[in-house]
Amino acid sequence: MHIYIYDDFLEKSRYNKTLNKIETRLTDLGLSGKIVRLNNLKNSDKAIKEEVKQGAKTVVAVGGDKTFSKVINVLMSNDLSFFVRNIVIAFIPVGNSSLAETFGLNNYQQACDILLARRLKTIFLAKCNTLYFISNIKINGENAEIQINENYQVTLLRNNTAYIINVPSRKILDKIPNIKEIDENKLYLYIENNKQDFSFIPANKLKIKNQKNLFLSLDSCLNCEESADISLSDKQIRLIVGKNRAF
Repeated sequence: MHIYIYDDFLEKSRYNKTLNKIETRLTDLGLSGKIVRLNNLKNSDKAIKEEVKQGAKTVVAVGGDKTFSKVINVLMSNDLSFFVRNIVIAFIPVGNSSLAETFGLNNYQQACDILLARRLKTIFLAKCNTLYFISNIKINGENAEIQINENYQVTLLRNNTAYIINVPSRKILDKIPNIKEIDENKLYLYIENNKQDFSFIPANKLKIKNQKNLFLSLDSCLNCEESADISLSDKQIRLIVGKNRAF
């Protein structure tokens, strides 16, 4: 059974035509299913959990990166651990989406076709404090101190751009073309300066200390503005991806 989770921003009238096209295409492909429309955060959690417990087998987030991240974090709740092992997760992007590009989904039309193809990739999620993320964390904050594997520490300079990577995005892969193999059982700290030099450091655990003006952006949509403990989690998802995915 397919469950389609529509984020609340899709209620705006300017998205009516897009949603009609998505629903028509899904019907043509024989993939119609129940639509769950989200509103406030509390009701969102409850609605998703109820559908999973009632037997949803494929959960499809429809919306933006924040929609996908919201759904993932609800599915990782402890009271769903028994059910999630049998669930497949998919994404139909509406609007610009960094995660869609990473998953090999160029647009919502293609995402519908890829949903039918059902090409699966099992991925370990990473965790930042209590939040789960799939791709990366962008670190914003001059002089941010990052402790790596409890062994040593690096300090970001003003001209540094830094990411903690779980699943590399297309944007990151384009920056590091000489990195041929990435260990899926590790996180990576990527640091770049304005001269386009970079460091690419494998890590099991990282800790970012609370510095002035520190700001962490998880998967370009979830925010953390405090000290953060970051590691690969033991939580896996089965994700429907396109053949041109970045990983």
